Amino acid sequence: MDPDRHGRAGRSPVDRQRRPVDGYRMRDRRRFVRLVADVLADLPAPLDAATAGTDVDVEEVPDWQGVVEEHEGDEVPLVRVFAEGGRVTWVVVYRRPLETRALSRMDLIDLLRVALVSELAEALGVDPDDPEN
Repeated sequence: MDPDRHGRAGRSPVDRQRRPVDGYRMRDRRRFVRLVADVLADLPAPLDAATAGTDVDVEEVPDWQGVVEEHEGDEVPLVRVFAEGGRVTWVVVYRRPLETRALSRMDLIDLLRVALVSELAEALGVDPDDPEN
């Protein structure tokens, strides 16, 4: 670490200011939770009806002990949906894997919407590309 021109210590190589940006990070958890609520409010009608009254949790990263059996390879889940009897009972959104893949706020919103719609459609057995869903 060489001192700067004013004689102060320079930044170390591991300083956050010098590291490359790894995705788009929301400022805090509350903002991310509000973003998830906004995306869930804008779901297509059939998916919205199936998620009414559903518990939604936001976790930082997946718990690998429960996820390894469900996902193959090195794929990191972004969203997990638990459904029974044609209704969604529980939705878990993983914050850090989503933020790592997004480059901007709009990119994060789009990625979250795609992940939620595809996982909800798969859990409910509907086609996510169907315009009526």
